[in-house]
Amino acid sequence: MTSRDTALKPPPPLRRGAEIELEFTDLLANGQGVGRAGGMAVFCFGPLPQERAQVRVSDVKQKYAVAQLLKILSESPERAKPFCPVFGICGGCQVQHLAYPAQLRWKREVVRNALARIGGLPGIEVEETIGMGDPRAYRNKMSLVVNHRPKPPALGFYRQR
Repeated sequence: MTSRDTALKPPPPLRRGAEIELEFTDLLANGQGVGRAGGMAVFCFGPLPQERAQVRVSDVKQKYAVAQLLKILSESPERAKPFCPVFGICGGCQVQHLAYPAQLRWKREVVRNALARIGGLPGIEVEETIGMGDPRAYRNKMSLVVNHRPKPPALGFYRQR
């Protein structure tokens, strides 16, 4: 086999359980980082754009794969320490690990992408996201889940996913 044959050989397909290293380049509206492996998009909660991470593939679909974060190998300069002790376990606040100014830019891009892709309105000017003085004090209501099995019943939030 020549080096030319090797260059033309497609990368092996992703498989469930595979551990791979990925460079993450984007962040979806639900907070999942987006990387690419073997020409396929890989979605994973935890990594931010500009980060390299080791992940384990948990599901492979026809056009994309889903992975779980094992380890951040190189951090984004926009990574922040989450203030909530259950961040990453709880299903809320998906981007607490992203610095607040970067969150504001990300939210603007989410709106711009939704208008272009879903609304069919490319090129719409989206104003800068208006931030707040205390980005931790914006919740004013909650939806809690009641588990009636234990005695007394337990009250809480859904886990992520």
